[in-house]
Amino acid sequence: MHHQGEYIQDERVKLPEGMQKKLILLAKETSHLSWPKLSAQLGVSEITAKIAWRHERSTLPKGCYIQILKLIPKQQQEKFSNNVQILRKNWGQSKGGAVTINKIRQHNHILVGEKFAHTPEFAEFIGAMLGDGHLSEVGIRITLEYPYEMEYANYLATLIKGLFGVSPIIYPYTKFGREIRVIVNSTTLVSLLKKENMVPGDKVKNNVGIPRFILDDKKLLAPCIRGLIDTDGGFFAKDSKRTRIFMEFKSSTPKLRGDFREGLESLGFATSKSKITGVRVQNQNDVKNLIDLVGTKNPKTIKKLSVFFKTGKMPLTTEIHRKLRASGPIW
Repeated sequence: MHHQGEYIQDERVKLPEGMQKKLILLAKETSHLSWPKLSAQLGVSEITAKIAWRHERSTLPKGCYIQILKLIPKQQQEKFSNNVQILRKNWGQSKGGAVTINKIRQHNHILVGEKFAHTPEFAEFIGAMLGDGHLSEVGIRITLEYPYEMEYANYLATLIKGLFGVSPIIYPYTKFGREIRVIVNSTTLVSLLKKENMVPGDKVKNNVGIPRFILDDKKLLAPCIRGLIDTDGGFFAKDSKRTRIFMEFKSSTPKLRGDFREGLESLGFATSKSKITGVRVQNQNDVKNLIDLVGTKNPKTIKKLSVFFKTGKMPLTTEIHRKLRASGPIW
């Protein structure tokens, strides 16, 4: 079994753009294999097959390519054999080949100008960063719950790609628990975020808050609050019957809690404190108006609210986890 980051020493097969993804998905569909079983049969990690190969972030080893072809109908094999390039062994490590991971980290180019536009998408990204994100001197990291927020991780990766022109790395990380991380290593991005008053390092020690330009602009404030709720907040049952709900946001950073509360109140919502680290919206009309105005892009929350508005009863978290496992992540 080849693990994440392990180099497979074999000739590589490069298909025309878009064809590798179609080949991987067709092989999975016609073989009726799950991602874990398909990966095991090919002798690679699940993340290699499901992410790196499926999204064409790396080419296919020739041996694996041949195995994959055998999994699809014979009448379609010719389509995936046309116009392919065979790349020599170690092609990515040779001079003129792909840059190393360290060089990617140092030179990951972001397609932005000197002054970045203050768009709703940028404000939502800032919200997600203030919630579950971490800014260091070399890049950014957003940490989510694995496996239940893999779809949301993919959403954030698409958002970041649209904003900055760079594809984040997404991978499960279990050293400190069940996490999934969305990562961009780029000093260019760090410099840009510093100009927007984002401070690298520990958010609690630095007592970070919502940037003033967002607090003063309601068109930016709503998507920023959405990013905060989707990462460090959520909607929950208010009573044992689960027929009433509330929104709660939690943070150990005093200024961020205060800014979040100020932002909600400026948008017209009544707020209340929840123990030491929480801010709530509990009035039922306010909660529903908050959902209408701010909304959510986190599929886990979307599923919870869909069930609530359909049945009038907020589902248990375990029920949502079961549904997410049954439907599978969208990568």
